[in-house]
Amino acid sequence: MRLRGDVVEWLRVNVAASVEFADLDETYTFEHACNEARDLVSQQLKNAYFQWLVQFADRSSNWSLSQPLSRSVHPACPLWGSGGSGTVVYNHAFYPIPACQKCGFATALYANEARLYARWGVREIQMIANDSGPVVWVKRFGFLPKDPFALQEAYSTWARKWRQTVDSEDMSPPSLTPPAFVMDYPEAFLKTMRGLFLYKVVS
Repeated sequence: MRLRGDVVEWLRVNVAASVEFADLDETYTFEHACNEARDLVSQQLKNAYFQWLVQFADRSSNWSLSQPLSRSVHPACPLWGSGGSGTVVYNHAFYPIPACQKCGFATALYANEARLYARWGVREIQMIANDSGPVVWVKRFGFLPKDPFALQEAYSTWARKWRQTVDSEDMSPPSLTPPAFVMDYPEAFLKTMRGLFLYKVVS
């Protein structure tokens, strides 16, 4: 799980002088049934960023993810929340198998990543969420939409359509007014969103 010498040199020049060879090993080593073992599958320096892939295994040596976790760090990248530019980590993939969902695995992993990113001087985490992703990232991890006004418009359209097509006295119709806070959007609506651009500021 150690970073290569050329990777550490590039990160120290372009991201943070405090980068160490064992940073990823320390970040992804934590106690959990879905993290009995881990492997740094790939570490690649590309034109203007560094990308890494990690796979995890449970106590029976079964993979904990359907495909390796994938992240990349980009210096001087546009910030979606505050404007300007800064160091950004992009979340490409994290797909736990069913047995490793809703068991604290993701929470522990993201807490460790957040500490690493803060030490590296990362300003934002960015991603494109699909499938159940918008519900998970917005509701559980506090991610925000890159374009909140587009999300409001999409919600209003969804709410009007819901009222026109659903006929049930047992279900309360959604308000036509978008919620004031992103976390208050109904799960049923968030599940309809595909390719939702999300970000989170690293504190």
